[in-house]
Amino acid sequence: MLFTALPSLLFAVVTFAFSASGKRVNTASDLHFYVRSRNPVTNNRKLALRPYLHDEAFGHPNGTTHYVGVDSTSPELVANMSAGGLYSTSSATLRHTAYLNLQQGFPDPGQTEQYLVFFANYTELPQAADNDWTLSVGQGIFDLRHNQPADTEASFALCEADFNLNFGPWYDLTYVWYTGTPAPLKKCEYITIESIQAGSRGSTN
Repeated sequence: MLFTALPSLLFAVVTFAFSASGKRVNTASDLHFYVRSRNPVTNNRKLALRPYLHDEAFGHPNGTTHYVGVDSTSPELVANMSAGGLYSTSSATLRHTAYLNLQQGFPDPGQTEQYLVFFANYTELPQAADNDWTLSVGQGIFDLRHNQPADTEASFALCEADFNLNFGPWYDLTYVWYTGTPAPLKKCEYITIESIQAGSRGSTN
């Protein structure tokens, strides 16, 4: 589910399970998330939850919403997935869950839409539910994906942030859908997000 305002999701009990096919799952536990890219500055970096500074302007307590990105000053994103919902288990954001928020659409010959990835408190913002996350299963590693409209391509893009810079520079995580050739994204790189369960291999910020 997609939004153009700041919402969040619903709670569900989380357990680990593989799909019958072994190729894709929508339920898993204790997941850590890593950027895989060609850029040595961002490759192998962990995803983090960066505070959103405008909660009060939308009538919500500070800490209701967090951006997702590469940020050495913010806590690591650790999450469970349950029935397609992605739920943070990081201490400061324990009641937060992931959703996509439309950032911009491009008037390219096909159609490109770019969405920011947020986590927000589902108790404070219960009207938003995004249960369209899946994990593509590899050898102990999962590729994080989001369901998309038919006949479109999709990818994560990591962008050099030009906003919310109070805590220093960072990269914000976005999700892009497109038909045809995707529109150029300023200061962004297309990446893969790998999800690794605790105890599996990984890297650090």
